[in-house]
Amino acid sequence: MKFHLLMMTGLFCVLSVRAQENLGIANSNYAPTNSMLLNPASVVNSKTYLDINLVGASAYARNNLAYLPKSQFYFPRDIWSLNIPEPSYNTSNNRIKGYLDAGIQGPSATLQWGKHAFGFYTGARSVTSVKRIPGYLARVVIDGADPSETDYREYNDRNVRAKSMTWGEVGLSYSTILSQKNKDMWTGGITLKRLYGLQSTSFILERADITTNENNQVQINELRGKYANADFNFRAGRGWSTDIGVTYQKMLEDVTRYVPHLTRYGCDHINYKYKIGASLLDAGYIRFKNGATAREFERTTQVQNVEDIDDPDELTQVSPESGTFTEKFRFTNQTPMAISGQFDYNFENDFYINATVVQNLVHPRNYGPERANLLSITPRYERRFFEAAMPLSLHQYTSPQVGLAFRFAYLVIGTDNVVPFLFKTDVYSADVYFSLKYSLFNNPGCKSRSGRQSKKKCPGPAGS
Repeated sequence: MKFHLLMMTGLFCVLSVRAQENLGIANSNYAPTNSMLLNPASVVNSKTYLDINLVGASAYARNNLAYLPKSQFYFPRDIWSLNIPEPSYNTSNNRIKGYLDAGIQGPSATLQWGKHAFGFYTGARSVTSVKRIPGYLARVVIDGADPSETDYREYNDRNVRAKSMTWGEVGLSYSTILSQKNKDMWTGGITLKRLYGLQSTSFILERADITTNENNQVQINELRGKYANADFNFRAGRGWSTDIGVTYQKMLEDVTRYVPHLTRYGCDHINYKYKIGASLLDAGYIRFKNGATAREFERTTQVQNVEDIDDPDELTQVSPESGTFTEKFRFTNQTPMAISGQFDYNFENDFYINATVVQNLVHPRNYGPERANLLSITPRYERRFFEAAMPLSLHQYTSPQVGLAFRFAYLVIGTDNVVPFLFKTDVYSADVYFSLKYSLFNNPGCKSRSGRQSKKKCPGPAGS
């Protein structure tokens, strides 16, 4: 099986269309089916009593190798006609990297019930992460090009990896008010997800000492690593994962006896001055057993043609004379685990500003894709039937992005990288997301028969 690293870092990443974190809506007080994906504790005390996500789709892609040149492609002009040219390649980088996070959010819902909130989630997701691919490999593999004279030398590379995984997930979420006194309130939440692995490939070189020469040959002085693959199969693997979160909220009023969405507070909720949250995301695994192969290898030998170095079957099947080799027919992937922190400040005029950080926790030598690191600042304006946000973010803490997102009542559309949509530029990244939902902002029990808001009576859960 040819494992073209260029396809993973370039063509696939650029032309595919879950955004990385959907920053424009991820911290909204009116979209709990979206915000629970970043911190499940955010659902309780949401401004929305019942939120039903009907369908959603999103994708985030970025790389530093393949791009759509501005001379041949302009988003507003060409995207609707699907006039997408063949990508060009920037082979000047010494390290090739790429990231893709794409998915579909199926029927999902959240419901607040007194001091508690419950959620249900369905979706499918595909994540690809490529890091530290030597640039000379790109220069050689693209179109079968010969190495340049500058490539005739010895290379020492560490932790080179390309990983991808596709899976479906079904989750149940619960959050509650943990503590409330005066103007201080703590909430906590957890989501447990059943995972259905569909496909996975991981190619990891822990150490590679390679010499290339003018005869287009590669001398492998040392090559140590591992490779795992499971072709697409609806029963390829199974697993579990969890999201856990907590928030502290400094409230604008005393909340000692507060219960969200009940009559004593006008069937509304008390807002916060600021909110601090922390969450552990996608902590889990998928074990692949059907059609799965995993190899660990260490070898020293010559590859006759430099183009063969993108073929794991060629690289990992080691003869006794050239190294060691083990093979298994099952392997376990780590899910793209990360830790996240959020800070949200309320200016008390429908304007908020949010800071979010996401840090990958997947070890480079583990099977399974690595989540992209992220730092963002997002000003937003939110009302019941309209919301706008402009996330300013750093992908992998280095690549700046400007996004734009809107919520028109029950429709969410956005991007964490709006520049290609507005300006003529070489396109190395793309991002878009949307969701269609139905929201019930107030507890229906808080309305009298005439349909007017009642201030006297509202049923609440026992013990709340």
